[in-house]
Amino acid sequence: MRPNTVGQNAFPKVARVAFLWNPGNASNVVGLKETEGAARALGVQLIPLEVRRVNDLETAFQGALRSRAQALMAIGDSVVLINRARIVEFAAKNRLPEIE
Repeated sequence: MRPNTVGQNAFPKVARVAFLWNPGNASNVVGLKETEGAARALGVQLIPLEVRRVNDLETAFQGALRSRAQALMAIGDSVVLINRARIVEFAAKNRLPEIE
């Protein structure tokens, strides 16, 4: 039986992941710490990008591009949920696998 390589093929050699989060949301702070630990264990550089309000999204998107992120991850927050379509559109336009 062959090992499952779906994840390896879908996200080959992802080394930098942009992480949209709201530091004003206590659960996001916990989520960032947990995600940083997982990223470290996987040898992935996590790039935290603060999104406190809708106006912060464009700055975060530019930060993801500047840092040459290879994937995008967004943690649940009202700003993220309300702007899900905009985040998905940015990820698709820039060919970034995206996880919420």
